[in-house]
Amino acid sequence: MLNCWIIADWSLYESTCGAAGKKLKRAVYLFYLKPPTDAQLEAVGLSRSDYEGEDPPEVIFDESMFQSWDLFCAMQTQWRSTSGSVYGFDYNVLPMLFDIYKIEDREMALNDLRIMEQKALEMIHSNKT
Repeated sequence: MLNCWIIADWSLYESTCGAAGKKLKRAVYLFYLKPPTDAQLEAVGLSRSDYEGEDPPEVIFDESMFQSWDLFCAMQTQWRSTSGSVYGFDYNVLPMLFDIYKIEDREMALNDLRIMEQKALEMIHSNKT
């Protein structure tokens, strides 16, 4: 199995990490997606009431992906930052989190975490503009 985190070109992740990588990126995208403002909705002829009763999007994980998602959520307090901008996770707490969440396949969880971290950084930085 090829490890996702050794891929230099992240655009290649789908061919090397498969559906799991795609689902994890989708989950992070939905996690960081900002809802449209009232002004943005009005500009295209919509209002908040047009969305009432609508179910939010879902991403279905298998057990290992769910563990990776829990790990990602736990890492939300571990962002390294400078000058008000985050640039990556502080991985020093990972051994403790692997134990707390009883993650046996640490390599897979780390690969998944790096996929989600990359997508999160993309979303965080795109939301600043």
